[in-house]
Amino acid sequence: MGEWRELARTVPDTLLRVAEGTIGLLGTLGSAHRKLGAFIRVVRSLQRGGGDAINWGDVREQPNAGTVLDDARRELVRFRELHSMANVVFVLCGALTPLGPEVGHCGETSCHGSWALQSLRSAASHVRASRDALLMARSLPRRSTDRAAWVAAAMNLWRRAIWATTEAMLAAGRMRDAVTVELEDAWMVLNR
Repeated sequence: MGEWRELARTVPDTLLRVAEGTIGLLGTLGSAHRKLGAFIRVVRSLQRGGGDAINWGDVREQPNAGTVLDDARRELVRFRELHSMANVVFVLCGALTPLGPEVGHCGETSCHGSWALQSLRSAASHVRASRDALLMARSLPRRSTDRAAWVAAAMNLWRRAIWATTEAMLAAGRMRDAVTVELEDAWMVLNR
């Protein structure tokens, strides 16, 4: 039984890594959000007909924000896996030792993590689709209605990417709060 209790004592450290990592994730998402906001000026310039002043290499390279979103998604997946492992360990230890029935309530953290992950996937998809719409617009005559429609579609997709990134930030913040509560509960259970 002692070895199970020692294994259970690793859970708070793991949850702390998840909580701290989620704080870093929020910084990464904030950076992506700023990049998305900055690039929207490029799209607005295209809408006003200032396509000659645009560096199309930036459009092709864009979305750098999409790369940041993909990195954030991978980071979030890693934190969710760590959280899941910590929860499994704590539940098993609770079943095999007298830790008590209140161990292993990770539903909120998992729910918010899933919401953040879904939002990150949506944001990255919208960013890629917006870039493709801008590249399509580039291939059309400057004052054509088709070009204007592609630029408008790019703007709409970019706004959706910003919205999805905002949702991911909100969900990651709630995930951080939920895992912090779990961490406190784990410490209370283990130190009684």
